[in-house]
Amino acid sequence: WSPNTIYVDAGSFVGGSTSVKPNGLSLHRTLEYDVLEDLEPKALGIGENELILGMSNFQQEIKGLDLPYVATNLKQNQKSIFPTSIQVDVNVNEEEVSVAFLGILDPEWMDQLPVLASEKVEIEDPVEAISREVALLMESENPPEVLIVLTTASSGVMEDIRIRTNGIDLMFGDSTMATFRLQNRKLEFSNYERGK
Repeated sequence: WSPNTIYVDAGSFVGGSTSVKPNGLSLHRTLEYDVLEDLEPKALGIGENELILGMSNFQQEIKGLDLPYVATNLKQNQKSIFPTSIQVDVNVNEEEVSVAFLGILDPEWMDQLPVLASEKVEIEDPVEAISREVALLMESENPPEVLIVLTTASSGVMEDIRIRTNGIDLMFGDSTMATFRLQNRKLEFSNYERGK
């Protein structure tokens, strides 16, 4: 690693279910969490795989590990379970840049993972949660210079975030149209930089 490199993950780093044992989890999850901790991540999004057997199971799996999960729109009993944002300073060209990470979960997971409702877990509207968190961060004593969303939510949720939120600089975890969009945006940035 370069000393200026930071590791983050958008979610679903660990495997989900296994084909070896009926209704069982991947047999590699413990190893995967250990590997994840060894990477010394600065921020981690929560994906559907982490929650496949519910919040209690997930919390038990990561107990005692130094894993900085962030969940901007996740609550249990109407309280945030994880930090709603994580702010870190990153060295860029000998200057410290303050970067805030937000973690967004897909509200559709409530239907796909019914155990969450039985645990009184709620996945809030992503746009409302992001707007609220961005406002808090920008009003803080040390507002971030860069805002990054970590998410493995569906393309519809990601598009909604792109269209309806302000202040987000980058979204990690978009596996749908990222390459196409990046190529288009690169072209737009090139034109902008040239004053066109």
